[in-house]
Amino acid sequence: MLIKDETGILTEQHVLMRNLKSPGRIRIRPYLTFRQKQCLFLLADGKTAAAIALELGISVRMVREHLRNVKLRLGAISLPQAVAIAVKMGLLDKD
Repeated sequence: MLIKDETGILTEQHVLMRNLKSPGRIRIRPYLTFRQKQCLFLLADGKTAAAIALELGISVRMVREHLRNVKLRLGAISLPQAVAIAVKMGLLDKD
């Protein structure tokens, strides 16, 4: 979803970051795949990429790729920041 304002068109990533800074606004939840959510949840639980790979039965490279995509979708610079954003947005709640 793109939103226009006085500066032009903002990307969904910009909208997400502005929403995190303004708690009264409606938040747009980014779409994360099931596997991305699994990797992020296990990372938040303190597991390493190798431990996540072993638990999920996938390669370490695939875990790193999923986590890289999570960072991109959440607009995070680092994995700890991605976890913090996910927690604030309620993406790590067990459903």
